[in-house]
Amino acid sequence: MIIVTTHEIPGARCYAVRGIVHHTHFVTKHAIGDAMASIKNFFGGNIGSYARLVELGRHEVLKHLEAQAHELSANAIIGLSVDIELMSLEKGGFFMISGMGTAVLSQPLDM
Repeated sequence: MIIVTTHEIPGARCYAVRGIVHHTHFVTKHAIGDAMASIKNFFGGNIGSYARLVELGRHEVLKHLEAQAHELSANAIIGLSVDIELMSLEKGGFFMISGMGTAVLSQPLDM
C-alpha cells in the first residue's frame, strides 16, 4: 500500500477514487510519565515517553487507514493528513490522533 501526503503519487496515475478513509485514536497519558515529563520539561530536554506514545498512536491510525483502504479495494492513500492534539483534563489528559486521506486505485506510469 502506498501512502502519501501529496495528492499525486510520483511515477503513478490515480485512475479511481474509492472513498475517504479516516480514523481517530486516543492515547492516555500515564501519571508516572507525566511526573517525569514535568521534571524533564523544567530542566529542558526531549520528552521521550510522550514522543513514544504519539508515535504508537500515529502507527495505529495508519494501520486503520490502510485496513479501510483495503476494504474499499484501493491500493493507495493520497492526501494523508494526521493531526495530533493534547486534550487536557484537570488531573490528566490524553492525545487525540486523527488521520484522513483518500483511498484510490493507482498504477505505475509506463516509462
